[in-house]
Amino acid sequence: KWMKDILPPQVDIVGTHPLFGPQTGKHGIEGLNIAVSNIRGKRLPCVSAFLREKLKLQVLKTTPHEHDEEVAYVQGLTHLLMKVVVALDLPKFRFKTKTYEYLEQMVEMIRYDSEELFRAIERENPFSAKAKQRFFAAARDLEEKLRRN
Repeated sequence: KWMKDILPPQVDIVGTHPLFGPQTGKHGIEGLNIAVSNIRGKRLPCVSAFLREKLKLQVLKTTPHEHDEEVAYVQGLTHLLMKVVVALDLPKFRFKTKTYEYLEQMVEMIRYDSEELFRAIERENPFSAKAKQRFFAAARDLEEKLRRN
């Protein structure tokens, strides 16, 4: 059920999605992104001002549709990729590139997220299935190219 279907019609609703988690925000949230969507009512300017002025967040106004479409890739692919890397159970390597160090940082930011969060990201977003299909198709295509060459 959606909030707008549950709450009385006189209740204003502004959807918010902090685009960071505990690991990203553990040293402070100033400057981090938050998505906001006006679902019903006139409170969006007030909520946005509070988030921007008091919490010092970067406020990104969007619609629920635009939000879900983008985060299917931004969150969905990120979490999917990092879960695969975690599952590899790689040892600590000595010979690292800077890019690999970034990958390690990404893994550590997601490694301890709950399974419930991962399932919600991958199953609840209506655009996640398409993003996963595209990802796995691209991986299969790349595997086939490597096999041929």
